[in-house]
Amino acid sequence: MDAILLSSGLRTLFMPLSLCAIIGLFCSILVKRPAKFSAPLYHNEDGDFRKMLQDGYETERDKIFSIPTSNLPMYIVPPKFLNELHKLPEKSMSFRKEMYDRFLGRYTAFASNEDAMVKSIKVDLTRSIEHLLPAMMEESDHAIAESLDLTSDSWTQVPLQGVSTRLIAFLSGRTLVGLPLSRSPEWIDAAINVTLNAMAGSGKLWEYPAWSWPIVQYFLPETKAVRMYFDKTAKMLAPLLKERKQRMSDPDYKPPGDMTQWLVQHAKGDPWSLKYHTRQHIVLNIAAIHTTSGQLSNTLYELAKKPEYLQPLREEIELHAGPGAILTKQSLFQMKKMDSFLREVQRINVPGLVSVNRMVLSPVKLSDGTILPKNTSIAVAADAVARDPRIWGNPSEFDGFRFEKLRKTPADDNKYQFTSINEESLSFGHGRSACPGRFFAAAELKVLVSKIIMQYDMKLLDDDPGQLHGFFEVVGGPDPTRNILFKRRA
Repeated sequence: MDAILLSSGLRTLFMPLSLCAIIGLFCSILVKRPAKFSAPLYHNEDGDFRKMLQDGYETERDKIFSIPTSNLPMYIVPPKFLNELHKLPEKSMSFRKEMYDRFLGRYTAFASNEDAMVKSIKVDLTRSIEHLLPAMMEESDHAIAESLDLTSDSWTQVPLQGVSTRLIAFLSGRTLVGLPLSRSPEWIDAAINVTLNAMAGSGKLWEYPAWSWPIVQYFLPETKAVRMYFDKTAKMLAPLLKERKQRMSDPDYKPPGDMTQWLVQHAKGDPWSLKYHTRQHIVLNIAAIHTTSGQLSNTLYELAKKPEYLQPLREEIELHAGPGAILTKQSLFQMKKMDSFLREVQRINVPGLVSVNRMVLSPVKLSDGTILPKNTSIAVAADAVARDPRIWGNPSEFDGFRFEKLRKTPADDNKYQFTSINEESLSFGHGRSACPGRFFAAAELKVLVSKIIMQYDMKLLDDDPGQLHGFFEVVGGPDPTRNILFKRRA
C-alpha cells in the first residue's frame, strides 16, 4: 500500500516538472543562437574588460574585434561605421532587441517596453522640462532633507550611492506618477530595487542552459523579486489609474502633465490597462534611476575629491539662478561650467565600457565589404573613445571645465554639451536609439547638484581608497559601499 502511495506521489510530483521541462525545451529551440562571425578575440587572464577593449581599439583601429562577455559574444565595431549604422532601420538592427536578449527581458523586464513609452519620453517629457522644473526643485528640497538628514553642523559620513539613488528616485517619481504616490516608501523601494534584482537575475539565469530559463526563473530569488515588484507596482498604480480615468470623464478636467497621462495618450491598445502601465513604469525605473544616480554619485565624489571646483560652480549658480538655485530652462543652458563638469565626470567614469549596442536582425554589409550576420551582437568601445589621445588632450587628466573651454568656439557650442551625441561622445548612445531621457536626466542632475553644493560642503574620508567607479565586465557603476563626508555650510 505504501509503495502504491509513493508511486502515486512521485507521479504527481514529476508530471508538472516533466511538463515544465518540455516547455523549457521548446522555448530553448526558440532562443536565437548568436551568429558565428570571424573577428580577432581580445581577452586576458584577469578578466579586465577595460583593458581588452583598450587593446582591441588601439590594435585593430578600423577593424572589428570581439570580447568574451559571459552571455552573448560581443563584436566591437569601429566608430567610423556609426553613420552607416545610424541610417539602418530598426528592422535591420535593434537596440531594444539587443538589450532584451542580453539581459533576458522575458524574465527581468529589461527593454520589454512598448513604443508608447519611448514616444512619451522623447516628445512629451523633453518638451515639458521647463514646466516640470518648479516641481523638480520642490522635490529636490524634500529629497535632500529626507535623504541626507544632517542634523548637526559637523562632518557626517554619508553612503554616497545609496543617497544618490534615493534622490533620483524621488525626482523621477514626482514626474512619473506624481504626489503622493511618488513619496511612498513602497514606491521608492520598488523603483530602486527592481533594477538591482533584474540585473542580478539576468546574470544568474545565464549560468543555466537556455532551455531551463522558463523553469529556473521561478526558483531564483532575484527573478522572484522582479515578479514581486511587478505585483506591488500594479497594486500601487491601480488606484491612481482608476481615479485618473474617472476624472477624465469630466470635460472640464485638465489632466496633469505626467508620464501616466502621456502613456494613456500614446497607448495603442487599452490606455487604462493595468498590465500595460505597470510594465512601462517598471522599465522606466530600470532605465531612469541607476544610470542617473551613478552619474550623481560620481559627480559628488569628484567634487569632494577636487573642492577647488566648488567655488566657481557656486558663483555660476548664483549668477544665473540666485543663491536659492531657482533654475529655469534658460539658466540650465547658461550654466556651462556645471554642464562641462557633468560631461567630464561622465567621460572619466563612463556608465558602460561599450555603447551603441545593437542586435543585427538581418545581414548588414558595411562599406568595407564586411558582412554582419543575423543575430550578431555589436557595440562600440565608448570608454576607449573617451580616453583616446587622438581626440582629447591629456585624456587621463580630469579637467572639469574642459568642455566649457571647447564650447567657446561658436561652431562647437552644440558639440560639447553634456547631452550631445556624436562620434566622440557615446555614453548616451548614438542615432535614433540614443537615450531619449538624457535631457530630463541632465535637468535632474543640475537641479540636485546645484541645491546640494549651495547647502553643503563635502570632502573625502582620510582613508578613502580612491576610484569610486568600477566595472563588471562592460557594465559600469559606483562602489555602493563607499561613504564621503558632508557638512552643512554656514
